[in-house]
Amino acid sequence: MFRFDISVSKALSLPIVVIVVVNVGFSFAFLAGCSKPVVEENHDLREKGLALVHSGKLKEAASLFNEKLAQNDNSADAHYGLGSVYSAEREEDKAIAEFNRAIALNPRFEEAYNDRGNQYKAKAMYEQAISDYTKAIEIGPHRYLHWYLRSAAYRQKGDFAKARMDATEAIARGNRYVPAYICRARAEQALNLKAEAKADLDIALSLPTFSKYELDRLAEYLWEEGDASSAVKQYDKIIELDPKDHDAYSSRSDCYAAMGDLGKARADLNLAARYAPEPDWYKVSFKKLNSLDYDAAHGVSLPVRWALACSALMFTNHGDGNNSLLGKAPSKDSIDRKRESLSSQWGINSREDLLRVLNDLATDSGHNSSWQEYMKYQKTGVNPLQMLDFSRDIAHGVFYSRLAVVSEYGTKFGDRGILAWDLCRYVCLVRWGLRLGYITEKEAIEMLMPAARRLQKTYGSWKQMGEEYLVGRRFWDEQHWKKDDADYTRIYKLLLTEKNSPWVKIPWNLDLGD
Repeated sequence: MFRFDISVSKALSLPIVVIVVVNVGFSFAFLAGCSKPVVEENHDLREKGLALVHSGKLKEAASLFNEKLAQNDNSADAHYGLGSVYSAEREEDKAIAEFNRAIALNPRFEEAYNDRGNQYKAKAMYEQAISDYTKAIEIGPHRYLHWYLRSAAYRQKGDFAKARMDATEAIARGNRYVPAYICRARAEQALNLKAEAKADLDIALSLPTFSKYELDRLAEYLWEEGDASSAVKQYDKIIELDPKDHDAYSSRSDCYAAMGDLGKARADLNLAARYAPEPDWYKVSFKKLNSLDYDAAHGVSLPVRWALACSALMFTNHGDGNNSLLGKAPSKDSIDRKRESLSSQWGINSREDLLRVLNDLATDSGHNSSWQEYMKYQKTGVNPLQMLDFSRDIAHGVFYSRLAVVSEYGTKFGDRGILAWDLCRYVCLVRWGLRLGYITEKEAIEMLMPAARRLQKTYGSWKQMGEEYLVGRRFWDEQHWKKDDADYTRIYKLLLTEKNSPWVKIPWNLDLGD
């Protein structure tokens, strides 16, 4: 769902005044063999080349800039332009090298600092990116784009308070720039400022949008918030601006698939493939869509689908469906991958292994057992019988993170602990075990329904079960939780709101029998 803007130089609408710094001492320019910084008075070449870059004519742009450098290697504009070409080709290291040369030749090249910061950000080198954006801000403090991009870097680094402050500065300088409101809303979501994030989203939706970049930032945020239908409206606008934008068709296809409209999803994916740079660009996407078609065509009874919906968070994250027991079309490749993952992550290599692990999860011997031990620890302190378990957690580096989660949620969850985490994973394992042939369909259904009835009895809604499953996931592994939290949060919201979601279509209080 992510898109890449080619260059921010196009967005710097105000002219840039460049000041020459001749006495650079032992600067990069000197070390690179440059005689002295050079600043062009005439920027026609740069503007002509960048126009080619922005229109996608990268080879022509590269030829233009290389021709200039063959005549004069001290052209800051030509090095900057070549860096922009590499940026468009997603060759970050080559782009950085050219921006380095441009900055060495012109130490106050505002756009070069800004665009080099983009490359560092793309490489997740956030400190370097922030440093470059800071330099760009020093040179051009009135430009909202520098503040916006530094805000984005701070957010990706995890410094949400600074991200929010920089987004506010960007808005103060460009109060009609939609991405700045979206960036601040993201920071506010991370800071648990839900009302403020909603207000910023409402402002963003009310503003006119003038570029694909702005529309895409808005669509991407709506998608992350689990609002696929609203994201579709933004992709509609992008496609109206550029009817051959394969990224937009692909992203809209993902939205339609999440909404359960597989016909529209396939139609958009066909258009994405038609306009893609390479014939097999969306090969994997077609496989996922084929699996969802299989899932829709092999639905089971409503009570069994209730049980399958308990695995919806993980199965949806894996691109699988929740209407059929298997969730996807069986294939040798997918079966081999699942066999490997069950072996490496669960120690399951046979029917006997599967039944053993399922029994542990069903009899409160999974992570919920550890949760309860932490609860006892909080109340009474460590006793000798607990030392081995806790020493293992300390050795694995999870003791303090687990203790923090239990401290936050233990009282609220009470005796049920993180039962949702164990039993929802139980449902996943039953489905995967069937896929690998360890159990039969009849056995799978017989195993699923008692777990489903216990979950229904323990929790009051899909919302509560899903929320406490996610807390269990955090208790299991803080690092995995941080890595995938955005995806799981998006899916959680989607499952709660999308009209074709199993959590919306299937009532929580459905009669599951005895």
